[in-house]
Formats: sequence, C-alpha cells, structure tokens
Amino acid sequence: MNNKFKINDIKIEQLSLDTYDLIKEIKKNKFKQIKIHSIFKNALNIILDEEKNIFLSFINSKTTIEPRSICTSINDFLEINVKENDEIRDLKLQLKDNIKLTDLSLTNNLQNYFIREYTNTKNNSKESIYLKRIKNNIKESLIFIKNNIIEIASKEEYSDSLLPLISSELKQNYYTNFIKDRIIKLDEQTIKIFNLLFNEDKELSNCDYKIFSSLGKNIAGLGIGLTPSSDDFLKGYISALYFIESLIILGKNTKPTTDYHTYKISNNLLKKINTTNLSTSFLHNAKLGLFSSDIIKLYIHICNLSLNNIKKDIEKISSFGATSGIDTLTGIYYSLNKNFREVYKW
Repeated sequence: MNNKFKINDIKIEQLSLDTYDLIKEIKKNKFKQIKIHSIFKNALNIILDEEKNIFLSFINSKTTIEPRSICTSINDFLEINVKENDEIRDLKLQLKDNIKLTDLSLTNNLQNYFIREYTNTKNNSKESIYLKRIKNNIKESLIFIKNNIIEIASKEEYSDSLLPLISSELKQNYYTNFIKDRIIKLDEQTIKIFNLLFNEDKELSNCDYKIFSSLGKNIAGLGIGLTPSSDDFLKGYISALYFIESLIILGKNTKPTTDYHTYKISNNLLKKINTTNLSTSFLHNAKLGLFSSDIIKLYIHICNLSLNNIKKDIEKISSFGATSGIDTLTGIYYSLNKNFREVYKW
C-alpha cells in the first residue's frame, strides 16, 4: 500500500494571505522533512518544520479559512490513503494567477472597516459619534452573544468545556474550578495595562509585560485534545484584546499602527507555555493578530449590531472541533465582557 500523500493533483481554491509566503518557501524546498500531523473529515494538518513548530492545514469548503491554511477541492480527507506521521516527499503546490487570498489580520480588517464606514461621520469631539455607535452596539451584542453560545451548547455535550466561566447558572467542572482564579489574575494585569493606555496614555516598558509570562504558563495546556480548552479560550481572549485596542486607537483619532500592546501582552503570555505543537502554532497566529475569517466577521458584525449575522458566526465558530469552537467563543465573550466594561467604565 502506498501511503505517500499525493498532493499535486489537489485543486487549491483559496488560501490565507499569510500562507502565500509560506508556499513560496515550500517551492524553494526550504522544509526538508514534511509529515502528516493529523487527519479529520474536514481538515488535514501537516508539519513543515517540527523544530520551529510550523504547520500548514488543508481544509475543505465546509471549514472556515484559518491562518496558514489552504482551501481545497477535497470533500473528505479521511478518504485519502494516508495516516499520521506519513512523510510527504516532493511537495509541490501549484497556484493559479487569480487565486483568492484572504487577509486574516483582525486589525487590518478592523482598520479598513472603520475607514470605510465611519470616515464621513468623523469629528474632533472627545467622544466621536461613530465610536459611541460602536460602543453601544457592543453593549447590546454582548447579552445576545452570551445567550446564543449557551443555547448552542445546551444542544450538545460540552461538559468539559470552559463555558461555565461566563455563566454562574452553569455547573462548574474540573477545568473551570482549576483555572478561574488564574484567569482573574490575567484580567487584573490586562486591565491595568489597558487603563494606562486609555486614561493616561503612558509609555510602557518591557517590565510592564513580564508578569504575563508566568500567567500564561499557569493557564495554557489545560484540557484534552490537540488544542486544549484553555488554549482555545486564550485565542478568543487575545482576539478580543486586539479588538478593544483597535477601538482605543480609533477613539484617539490616531493613525493606524502595527505596534500593538496586545502583541506585547500575548507575546509574553505565550512565552513559557507548555502545550501541544498544533495548539502552539494556533496561539502563535493569535499573537500576530491572525484569526479565522469567521472570527473576523463576528467582530465586524458586532460593530454593525447585525444580530442575524452574529448568530450565524457563532454557529460556524462553535462547530469547530469537539469543544474548540465553544471554548474560543467563551474566551471572546469573557474578554469582551470583562475588559471592555473596565476600560470604558460601564
């Protein structure tokens, strides 16, 4: 039986912008020992460089486009005659000239959205009209988001997820009991940083961020599976910090920046973590502000208060993995509800 993965015949339909440069490196034969990491019905993950923890995912059209992923014509990856740890020789990926590239930078998408939607209403007041509108939309969205997450979870088995962190009405489990005090400490330090940025516009040094290293070490890697629940939670948590910081920048009427304090927070937060290789790769993307297209759409729809689309986004995100989607949504809601409230004092 030939267990070598034949990829050259696979039709590449779409890929994330960050993957484009990665494919150029593959074409230059930069990666010498490429292996299959894991296989699912809707996705196949390969390791390009185990030492540097570089992954590439092949997905089908049923799956949201993720950082470092390629959308293909394959319907069911389980039907391919391969298994985990199989080596892939002579990997060649042919790209069409008109291939669709999706920018999965949350901050880029938010900046483009703010410019497109609110340039005409911009003024020089301390609290501009468009920012007030977004803040009010976020407030109204939060209750809707929480109720929809809980409603979806009630139809499935999520007893081992971190969902009880956002509702006292849900029964706590081993993981939430273990982690909740650690997350509260993370909240305290995050809010401290954001309040300094928002209220005092203080210049922060590297020392202000070092405490996050020990916090991340005590949170990451908790749970089962290829991406433990606490890691999925952190991914959602970090995405909300990028969102909140984008609003702070918007409120100050400053030029778009690439120097985000959220990057400094998450870089230290993830510096000493001990978790799975795949999860480390996903969290690395989150640190860089790269998230799935569905997560990006969720934040845009929150700004618009587009409740029907928010509901659809939540349904799509929740379907990812066993509990990964629900834990990511838990992190998004938790971080927004806690940190947005504290920063904007409501």
